[in-house]
Order: sequence, then C-alpha cells, then structure tokens
Amino acid sequence: MKLILIGGVPRTGKTTLAKKLASDLGISWISTDALESIAHSYTPAEAVEERFPKSIMRRETNRNNDDFYATYSISEIVDSYCTQADTASNAIEALAEYADKEGWGYVIEGYHITPQLLAKLRDTVIQFSSVILVNTNPQEAIERSRQSDVKSDWVRDNTKSEETYSKICESIQEHSGRLIKAAQEYDIQCLDMSEDFEVRIEEIYTLLTE
Repeated sequence: MKLILIGGVPRTGKTTLAKKLASDLGISWISTDALESIAHSYTPAEAVEERFPKSIMRRETNRNNDDFYATYSISEIVDSYCTQADTASNAIEALAEYADKEGWGYVIEGYHITPQLLAKLRDTVIQFSSVILVNTNPQEAIERSRQSDVKSDWVRDNTKSEETYSKICESIQEHSGRLIKAAQEYDIQCLDMSEDFEVRIEEIYTLLTE
C-alpha cells in the first residue's frame, strides 16, 4: 500500500490534495493537526509554552486573526509554526513507521511535515512519496479563501481587516522562503502553488501516484 506525506505552508491545497488521493486510492487520510493534538496531550504542563507557542499565541488573541497579526511579528508567527512542526515530528515519524510496517495505505498531510523530517525518514527503510508545497505569491490563495463558500475557513472566518489579509500573505511568503531553503539543503521535492492552482493540483496528484 502507498504511504504519502504532504507538507508545506497554509493555503497551498494540502488538504484538497490529501482528500483526493485518499478517496481515489482507497486509503486513509490524517491531518498532522490530529497528531499535534495527541503530542500536546502527553506534554508536561511546564513544557507546553515552549513546545506549542503558536497554540498559546492563538489562545491569547482569542483565535482572531486581526489580533494575532497585530500582536506578533511575521517572524514570531513563522517561528511558532516551525517550533510546533518540530514538536509534532516524532508523532508523525511514529505513524509513518507503523503504517509502513503494517502495510497500511496512508496520506499524512499538514504544515508539520517539513524538509528536515522528510530527509530523516528518507534515511530509514520506510517507503513513501512526498512533496512540500509553498506559495511565493499567495494573494490569489487568500482571495479564494475570502470568496469560499465552505462551512469553515480560518482566514475568512477570523479576519476583518484588510491589513491583516496582507500580513497573512507576508507570513505565507516568509514561511515559504524558509521551506524552499530547507528543501534545497536537504534535496527534498518542493513545489510552488502560486499560479494555476487547479492545474498544479492535478500535476502533483500524478507525481505522487506514479
């Protein structure tokens, strides 16, 4: 059975791609947010602030994007994503190892999957396909969120200020830049979703199912 890992920044189609792959291939799909939640449950109280800074920052700003991006700098926000990605990495690695051992087909997706983690897994016996998705020009992606009719969208539902939308774009660009640099360092496949979103999704789908 096939094991597929999809990482990258927010608003790049990770979940869209994961659901399509899981449905078409008849395998299971899980978001790394769930694995992060499990890791959080087993983290000592005194270590939570250090290991889960984004969660703390979101809670302190009532999960309101306007307050969140007004309170913290872009670098602080991206740093918090990177720290929580590192925190969840052991849980992701454990699931990948178990799925490979048991022959389970699985799609694992989320921003917690980083080039560093994929490089580490590459050095094991685990057989998998993977990609890191970035967006170096996310204005179009943010506009899709604003116009979306899905039940829940964290950008659309928690943002009122035009300035905040611009800051979300900045954070995605900075996060993308860091991942591109890491992907080059570790020789990990990294693809830009900033143009022709639907076409790119189909191209990556084909790439991961070959």
